[in-house]
Amino acid sequence: MTVDTKITRRDFRAFVSFVARQGNPALRFLEPFLFGGGCAVILNLLGALFHIEYHGQTMIITLVASIATILLFVGFRSRRLFPANGGLVLGSKRITLSADGLRQSSEHHDSFYRWSLVRRIGETPQHIFIMLDRNAGLIIPRSSFSTPQESESFLAEVKKRSATI
Repeated sequence: MTVDTKITRRDFRAFVSFVARQGNPALRFLEPFLFGGGCAVILNLLGALFHIEYHGQTMIITLVASIATILLFVGFRSRRLFPANGGLVLGSKRITLSADGLRQSSEHHDSFYRWSLVRRIGETPQHIFIMLDRNAGLIIPRSSFSTPQESESFLAEVKKRSATI
């Protein structure tokens, strides 16, 4: 079974979003609050220990300025992490299923992944993600298939052969 795909920046964003949402949602939500709370407790203890008084308005302005700076730096740096068009991730790909594994090929590369490497199969209404590691996998837009039945047939074959689900 073979499918031809064209991976776009939008598909890659969907993949990144899928990977980021893996894990326990409660912990992802609580982590920043626990870290911030811990920092606040430490600052208060140090303030009490060394008799330092805090000016509330200055702290809030500093906090807002720090968060804005961090968001700007993260935004600029994340652009450098985006894959290039026509490289390994973005562009036209052909994915072939065989008895031994998955083959992904393009004009510039040919990669083979044994079925034992498949860790998880993710699904969204627009994509199928075949996860090969925590943050690496194959992106297959459902629009690559002629019909929804073709998409489901492909997905069923991957699940059967990988035996991950």
